Amino acid sequence: MERASAAALGACPSFVAAMDVVGKRWSGLIIGAIANGCYTFSDISRYAPSLSDAVLARRLRELEVDGLLTRVVKDARPPSVRYHLSESGQALAPILDQLTAWGQDYLGVPAAGSSTVESPASPSHRLVTSAAEHLESLEPNAHGADISKKETSR
Repeated sequence: MERASAAALGACPSFVAAMDVVGKRWSGLIIGAIANGCYTFSDISRYAPSLSDAVLARRLRELEVDGLLTRVVKDARPPSVRYHLSESGQALAPILDQLTAWGQDYLGVPAAGSSTVESPASPSHRLVTSAAEHLESLEPNAHGADISKKETSR
């Protein structure tokens, strides 16, 4: 739904704008990875192993343009690139934790102590991964959208 048509229907423009940013597949997981100490491309890639490098690169650029993260290039040999959450991205991290807790309740998955993901081996990371696998296995939803296909573009 485009912003203009959402506004015409009475949807809150702030909500629509927020969902345009964080509602894209993988964006929340990438923000969570950075919030939990995965600062390099390879760290984030290990945190979300089912995310292709091309989509990860595209999402990182989009999140940078949207002002949720910053990209820092260190002039060294070899050059080093690190990602950090901006002030807006840091403000979003606890909201994503709350969304994770809601998702655990929705899926009927017991909470893993904390919704904050520490590493790819942590129980909550496995929860996120299993939830993503669960969503990929679903049949088309009631609205006819096929959510079982892995994203290749957006």
